[in-house]
Amino acid sequence: MLFSRSFKQNARAAVKLMAFGLLALNFFFVGFFLYPLYILNQQYFFPLVIFSARWHNKILCTILNLRIELDEEDLQKIRAAKGKLFVCNHLSYLDVIAFLSLSNFRFVTSMEVKKTFFLGQITQLAGCLYVERRNKQNIAQEIGQMTDALKRGENVIFFPEATSTDGETVIRFRTPLFNSAIASQVSVVPMALRYLAISTLPVSRANRDTVCWYGDMEFFGHFWKVLKEEYIYMKIELCQEISTQHNSTPIELAQSAHQMVLEKYESSYCDTELPENPDWQQSTRGLSS
Repeated sequence: MLFSRSFKQNARAAVKLMAFGLLALNFFFVGFFLYPLYILNQQYFFPLVIFSARWHNKILCTILNLRIELDEEDLQKIRAAKGKLFVCNHLSYLDVIAFLSLSNFRFVTSMEVKKTFFLGQITQLAGCLYVERRNKQNIAQEIGQMTDALKRGENVIFFPEATSTDGETVIRFRTPLFNSAIASQVSVVPMALRYLAISTLPVSRANRDTVCWYGDMEFFGHFWKVLKEEYIYMKIELCQEISTQHNSTPIELAQSAHQMVLEKYESSYCDTELPENPDWQQSTRGLSS
């Protein structure tokens, strides 16, 4: 019985890996032609880069069977947004896949990711902005890039925890990048994300490392674990939008956003009742359009 279950999981992972490989080849093929054009004229070709990233990540969600619960009204708010700064707690690289599948987000990620084999190439083809969190000398330039993107009407998203976590709580939000919202006078939209179940089991301390990717975890070994699962169920909730004023400070914005996200995160953990039926496809909203 145990051998049969293990064989089924590995066979599932192998099939998903082949599908992922084909999708990645297509993504790099499209990027091979599109990225040089994007480098020549980023503003003109950025919509095509984002469209490619969103289309490929929607398919990737299907391959991984990554099921996203998102209120339809919240989804429409996200897709109607223009020139807003979105922030969210961070648990895994799966967070990025989920968000990119939902709307035309421009992600801000670290230079460490850019230098990581495979992940670095993917983020470049997705039009990500990069920050060097350990080097404060370039922070003004990096904030300037975010500000310019927001002023152009692009929706920028970053993870203010500055690292991924095990999901025990939402750690303190770092403040510097909130300056981009003040400089461009745009609203901040906090979001809370939580993984609720892995296949038929609710996420707990015993199994959360299957989806949470943090610390010194090796990417490919972790990704294989993800591929072995039947499905992964996550929930995204929008918090109240925070308006920025000329007298706003990044500390105030970070603290307000953190408090909102933490409250949503904890209420999601406490209040959500997992469906008795392990097939939750009918209760999953937000990916149909």
